[in-house]
Amino acid sequence: MTQKSKDTTKKVQPPRSVEIQAARWDIYDSQQRKQVTEDEKLNTAFKKEIKDMLEEKLKQPGCMIDAEGLAEKATPEEIYSA
Repeated sequence: MTQKSKDTTKKVQPPRSVEIQAARWDIYDSQQRKQVTEDEKLNTAFKKEIKDMLEEKLKQPGCMIDAEGLAEKATPEEIYSA
């Protein structure tokens, strides 16, 4: 049985002419923009998720410590017995 060869060459599309309108300042502005890496995108998304979770938790009653109530108590036993 003979082996058949596979065509592995990539077929290249011929170039085509496309009209665009871009002023020099448009090109300059696009070059000055900061390129955001994948890590930065993930970090930003992570921080936003944490912020959203905290905002949701803070909406629930009783989520904060009553610091004024604790300050009124004189001894550690009174503080921890509450």
